[in-house]
Amino acid sequence: MRVLAGFPKKKGAYHLSRDIHVPKELADQVFPWLDNAEVELSGSSREEDDKGGCAFVDLLRYLANVVVQDVPFLRRLIPDLYIWKHPLFSKPSYVAFEAKALAEAEIANTTVSEIMRQGMPQLTDFLSINFKAVFGVLGQIDAKGQDTNASLVELRKTVLEECRSEKYDALLVGVGDAFHSIACNLRQEGPSRAPTDPSASSSLAASSSLAASSSLAASSSLAASFSLAAQSEAPTDPSASSALTQPQLLILSMDRTVRDVKELWDEYIVGRNGRLAVREMSQRPEFRKNEKERRMFSRRRPILNPS
Repeated sequence: MRVLAGFPKKKGAYHLSRDIHVPKELADQVFPWLDNAEVELSGSSREEDDKGGCAFVDLLRYLANVVVQDVPFLRRLIPDLYIWKHPLFSKPSYVAFEAKALAEAEIANTTVSEIMRQGMPQLTDFLSINFKAVFGVLGQIDAKGQDTNASLVELRKTVLEECRSEKYDALLVGVGDAFHSIACNLRQEGPSRAPTDPSASSSLAASSSLAASSSLAASSSLAASFSLAAQSEAPTDPSASSALTQPQLLILSMDRTVRDVKELWDEYIVGRNGRLAVREMSQRPEFRKNEKERRMFSRRRPILNPS
C-alpha cells in the first residue's frame, strides 16, 4: 500500500516527490461547493455543531489538494481520459502548476549517479579550463624566473670582470709608474757617481729583473715590455746602471688590515698595499716556512675555499 500510494520502495522512506503546494484557486475548483457546506455546518442557526460534517469537509479539502497534485502524473500516464477535457485543466494557472510539478518530481527522482553523470562533463570542462589558465600563468612565471636567473648570472660575470679589470688596470698603472721612475733615475744619475765595479752592475740588474718578474707574474707580456723599455732607456755604459738603488724586496706577509670578504678576495687574487697576491704568495717556500703566516692563511682558507 505504501508503494502504491507513491512512496519510495526503500524501507522507512515517506517522501512524496509530487507533494507540491497547490494554489488555492485550483484546489477550490475541484469541489466548489465546500465553502457553502462549511458555512452551513458552522452556522449559528444550528442547535448542535456537526463535528463529523466539519471533519468530512476538511477531508475533502485535503483530497482536493491530492487530486490536483496527482493530475499531472495521471495525465501523463493515461492521457485519453475524458475528464481531462474539463476547463480546469486548460487554465494558465493549472498549466504552469503542471509544468512545475513535473519538473520538481523529475529532479527529486534523479539519482546521485545520474546527477554526477550529467554534471561531470561540465565540471571536467570547468576544471580543465581553469587549470590550463593556472598552468599557463605558472609557466610564464617560471620562464620569467629563468630569464631573471640568466640575467643575474650575466650581471655577476660582468661585475666580476669589471672588478678584475679595474684591479689589473690599477696594477699596470702602478708598474708603469715604477718603470717611469726607474727610467728617470737612469737619466738623472751621471757616470761620475756610478761605481766602476761591473759585478755590482750585474747584481743590480739581476735584482731588478727578479723584482720585475715577481711583480708581473700575472702577465708575461708585461715582462717582455719591461725588458724592451729597459733596453731602450738604459745607458750603454755598464757603470751607470750600478748607481740605481736596489728595489725593495718582496713582502711575503699577508695584510692584517683586511676588513671584509671583498678585501680578502682582492688580497687573494690581486694583492694589497704592494704585496704579492696571496694565491701566488702561498706557493713560495719562504711563505710556507713562516709559521705565523701559515696560521693566518689557514684561518682565512675556509672563506676562500668553503668546500
